[in-house]
Amino acid sequence: MIIINKRPYYPSKRVDFYASRVLKELEIKEPPVLYGSILEYFGIELDWITPEDEEEFERRSHKKIEIPAILIHRNNKPTVFVRKSDMRERRRLSIFHECGHFDIPWHCQNDYACDCSDVVTIHKQTDEKEAFEYARSIMFPPALFYEDIRNLPVSLETVELLAKRYRASFAATANNYVTFVPAQCAIIYLQLNPEADATGCPFMVNYSIKSKTHEFHRYWRKGELISHHGILENCFHYKERLTGEIPAIVFGSSKTHVYISEVRPYGNDQICVFLKIPNRQIRIF
Repeated sequence: MIIINKRPYYPSKRVDFYASRVLKELEIKEPPVLYGSILEYFGIELDWITPEDEEEFERRSHKKIEIPAILIHRNNKPTVFVRKSDMRERRRLSIFHECGHFDIPWHCQNDYACDCSDVVTIHKQTDEKEAFEYARSIMFPPALFYEDIRNLPVSLETVELLAKRYRASFAATANNYVTFVPAQCAIIYLQLNPEADATGCPFMVNYSIKSKTHEFHRYWRKGELISHHGILENCFHYKERLTGEIPAIVFGSSKTHVYISEVRPYGNDQICVFLKIPNRQIRIF
């Protein structure tokens, strides 16, 4: 295998171009993409931040390691350090993220310490957003991913199936799914509102993303308050997966339409809400 350790020119300003070039040159035909082949292709070494390393760091500094992945160039030899205690899916995303920093021409030869989160937010710096988009394009090759979603129903169950197929976290898969799916839908992660008694709204938005292929009519910002509804409250308190129609007014809309919703627990303190606009209502927007 030819090791590509330096790109001589910038043929594109789009980071997905560089990710797709790697996939094409490696002739990736099926998911999951294996990080070993990507690291070997670039000649990048992989080292693990072990639990013992974390304990030693905490003992010496009285702090926990907050950074799950680091790219360091030592004697012109790139090495990616990844926290071994992270889930397999997070480690994969971290490795692809750091490969992005290595491959994106205007990032080259810099060292990076990255949080490599499962979703990109508006608060991230430009180079971190670019590395995230690169990692997403590697983990979810667009042509393969789009072909999969065309053959599956628009649902949270599909997101879960794709997460297994691509060896990705639920959050990263959901984020990519909503971006590509040819339907009007959105995903919102809700947590309890600590000032619920004062505001009358039991939930607040932690993160949301809406479909782009067919522009979803609403976007929810972090911290936005969400009203009472039995489906949301039962899911949160009883850890049940639920489906049903929820009036849009619950989510802050002044219109009278409803959303078809699927709701599932997410972690210990959040719920994930998948919203679709029924076909009979699309003409409203």
